[in-house]
Amino acid sequence: MDVLRYYFPVICQIVGICGIVAGGPWVWVGVAQLPLFAALDSILGDDLRERKAPKSDAVMDTPVVLCAILGPLTLVFLAWKVGQGGLSTGQLLGLIASGAWLALVPVVPAVHELYHKRSPWKYALGTYAQFPYMDCTRSVAHMMSHHNYVGTPQDADTPLRGESMYSFVRRTIPANYRDLYRLEKATLAKRGLSVWSWQGRFTKAIVAYLSFVALLFAVGGSYGLAAGFSATLVARVWVEAFNYLQHAGLIRVPNEPVAGRHVWNHLGTITRVLALEITNHCQHHLDAYVPYYKMKPDSEGPRMPNAFLCFLAALIPPLWYRLILWPRLRNWDLHHATAGERALAREANLNAGWPDWFEEASATSAPLGSVAEAN
Repeated sequence: MDVLRYYFPVICQIVGICGIVAGGPWVWVGVAQLPLFAALDSILGDDLRERKAPKSDAVMDTPVVLCAILGPLTLVFLAWKVGQGGLSTGQLLGLIASGAWLALVPVVPAVHELYHKRSPWKYALGTYAQFPYMDCTRSVAHMMSHHNYVGTPQDADTPLRGESMYSFVRRTIPANYRDLYRLEKATLAKRGLSVWSWQGRFTKAIVAYLSFVALLFAVGGSYGLAAGFSATLVARVWVEAFNYLQHAGLIRVPNEPVAGRHVWNHLGTITRVLALEITNHCQHHLDAYVPYYKMKPDSEGPRMPNAFLCFLAALIPPLWYRLILWPRLRNWDLHHATAGERALAREANLNAGWPDWFEEASATSAPLGSVAEAN
């Protein structure tokens, strides 16, 4: 069962593709998975089980590879369907929304797993199967910047306190491209090459994406291309919107070691499977090469509700802050953070105009515990 469960994401992709091909109201089947899974995950609750899976990477990587391949294929089918014509505005919107959703889940978790592999062909597939959300170079900034600077202001993928999902997306997309440019320029300069060299990842990524766009045009004409491009654009925004949920408000003192407390875990039953354990990822930040199916749920670490519910709540920032983020950050600050992190957290809360729960805790004589210091 712990092998078969990871084919659930593949089934979700195939169902979404079938909806796109069928047309009519079925085009909404893909994006309808979001509210459906948010409700089901809330009912099913968290899954804290460790997986019992074969030791063979080949067996466990098969559904991951399928998810990565089906991502671009989804948009090819979308472009073809639009190119056939005869669609209403509602159907066109449904196609774009479903295409964007299926370009996000489970593609992002699948390629993330692959580009963390030491196998050259898996790394290549994980890198270039990111066409659906316009970011065939994501692995560079992710591994060389995010993993090193998570929880600090230097990490573009760590949302600041007071930053809504909307403001985070506006900031992180250009910031990540700047990080990528800086890293790639420095790397190629050591070889005496320009950042735009054909041997560089920037140029390869641009050519790869343009080739994919040409394929969309070939199967769907200009209308199919426009719809496919729109889906990738929406998916690009959605990628960062879900990225926001992984580290929102968490703080690490620069140059101090990364620990499990510096990530949020979303351990919902469906979330874990559909996201290929990317949301069960505190262990991933401690060892980036641990395969997804060997990650152990951290039941004692910082935890959020299921990722789908968090995303829907974050669309309304006051709701997100009051009902989900603030209570959990308060708990993190008072019971998980080190003394240095608490000092930075209190300053960040004041700068954001957030409640000062440190003062509230002092007023009630509540002790400031620290899992980090206790260990």
